[in-house]
Amino acid sequence: MDFRYEVEKASGSASVITVFGDIDAGTALQLETALDGALRDKSQTRIVFDLHNTAFVSSSGLRLFMIAAKILSKRKGLIYLVGCNDKIVAAVTTSGMHKILNFAAGVAEALVLRQV
Repeated sequence: MDFRYEVEKASGSASVITVFGDIDAGTALQLETALDGALRDKSQTRIVFDLHNTAFVSSSGLRLFMIAAKILSKRKGLIYLVGCNDKIVAAVTTSGMHKILNFAAGVAEALVLRQV
């Protein structure tokens, strides 16, 4: 599967980045472009990564999620990962990033959830 992504402004303060394909060292650079665009808007307080069509996230991808989470935490915002398979959940959990990233079952849920 070729790598691609789609960015959708879900509301005034939220964006959904849907990823198609694995996030590795090469594709993370492409995804960083999408993330930079979403984060450039200072009103963004929530970014949802839809990973239903992603089988693998490398440490480069996890690094992007961490950077976004740190930027959004300064805005009292949140990062949500949705549609994660067991391999992605394990990578996030093993790295300890589950403390700063949030999981949701679907995009709609991630857009309305509050951090616990």
